[in-house]
Amino acid sequence: MRRGEITSQLDGLGFSREPGFRSSIQHPLVRQTKLLTQHEWCNIKPILIKVIQDFPAKVIQYERNERFRALNICFMSRYDDLCEEVQEETNRTLMPVDDFLASPAARTVNGLIYFSLPEMDEEDIFPAYIRDLRTHLDRLSGEWVRQKAKELKQSIHQSADKGYASYSDLRKNVFQCKACSKFFWVPQVYMHQCTKDDEEGTIEDKDKWPTDWKYPYNPSKMYPRFRIWNAKRFRWHASATMCAKKAMKLCGAKTVEELGKINPEVECMHKDCYGEGKNQHLVKWRDVKPCNFPPSPVHAISAVDKRETRKSRGLRRPG
Repeated sequence: MRRGEITSQLDGLGFSREPGFRSSIQHPLVRQTKLLTQHEWCNIKPILIKVIQDFPAKVIQYERNERFRALNICFMSRYDDLCEEVQEETNRTLMPVDDFLASPAARTVNGLIYFSLPEMDEEDIFPAYIRDLRTHLDRLSGEWVRQKAKELKQSIHQSADKGYASYSDLRKNVFQCKACSKFFWVPQVYMHQCTKDDEEGTIEDKDKWPTDWKYPYNPSKMYPRFRIWNAKRFRWHASATMCAKKAMKLCGAKTVEELGKINPEVECMHKDCYGEGKNQHLVKWRDVKPCNFPPSPVHAISAVDKRETRKSRGLRRPG
């Protein structure tokens, strides 16, 4: 039996006008090169009929998926706007939208989209929910920050040298993104959503999603660029932390965040800049780059400890 004969057989069964007819004749069993015997045709006929019958349901599911995707993008934009408003009013660190959608709190918005009528748009669905979310966002974000703080502390104890493992106060430490190499400190580190490929081999985002997803839609399968915040994407940076601690002491800052507001000039610790007889290179704290602090800080740290008498030269207030 040739391919044309298979098409005729399906036509004779009344399936040629079905929406899934074209999909059935593109099936690998039909597109194979060998001729089919009557016995083989009897075996594959139920498979092709099922393809045709299942096609409308797949179309409906596809349309639902696309609607969910579009409305979720609308929600993500509204969530970001809400975070900006709340941060301006309270200066609090808020949970990024990707982490929110991966949390149990997203169950309500997930169902809200799924069970909404097809003719409803974002203006019909989200305003009341966003108003209600505003009253709970601070509590949800507080729980999220406490959990992420535990992960960051663990990263310090895992990466720090034994002599410096006591740096448990997160607000006095500097972290570096493994992907883009930028420096961050609390609370900015919680808001960093790096889009660069991570060459360090940290765990994949999809591994963080529950395997028994109970909501109508799993966003991790809908958005390939979803990135759940993960402390393993950051490394504790010893030399930058040491420099920050000394600068904080001289400036009277209690945290690295306060140091950023003062924004003093600090000495670059690069091997070409740092050391006796070198031309000292000064850089504003908020402008520090990975090249200003070497990844292997042992010599730099010991050098800093030996140069306490040169504090005023190593740090200058802006002005």
